[in-house]
Amino acid sequence: ASEKRRASAAAACLLGAEHSDDAQATALYEAVLKSDVLPSLHTAATYQLILRRRSVPFLLEQMQSGNEAIRATAFLASRAMPSDELADALQAQLANKEAHPEFRILSIAALRGCSNPQTVSVLSQQLVESEGPFRQAIIDTLGHLGGGKAASALVRVIHEESARQALLKMEATDADTVIASA
Repeated sequence: ASEKRRASAAAACLLGAEHSDDAQATALYEAVLKSDVLPSLHTAATYQLILRRRSVPFLLEQMQSGNEAIRATAFLASRAMPSDELADALQAQLANKEAHPEFRILSIAALRGCSNPQTVSVLSQQLVESEGPFRQAIIDTLGHLGGGKAASALVRVIHEESARQALLKMEATDADTVIASA
């Protein structure tokens, strides 16, 4: 079949899957992934497959793909399926020193939309042990998450401009309470 016909068939699969049950949709998305079509169609199928499966192991696998577009799509999809299971998995990846640095940094950013009660503690511990872009991502995420524990962690590194900026972005009550007690 011609490239144009394959692309049309893949697009039809994507549209048909939207109105199908999970089993049918999954089969259609997987068919698109196995086909020789434009990367954008593979990316769309991956995104929808992640959302249909709602599988943290599958999501993590896509987050570590060798394909940059698939990785970005997986991190984007993670925002649509926050859960304690995903937060725990992302936090576990932070401690994995063998994980690719970009993956670790993107995992920190993903925790902004998918956190649990342990997230701030995990990030605070990682903040003590980190440096460079990894440290910066933690500071930014702690500032985004807010709360007294995040503010306390940031006060410990107040000598860094980025920590001061993160504190300024927090709700006044979070930062003020911690600073007043310091």
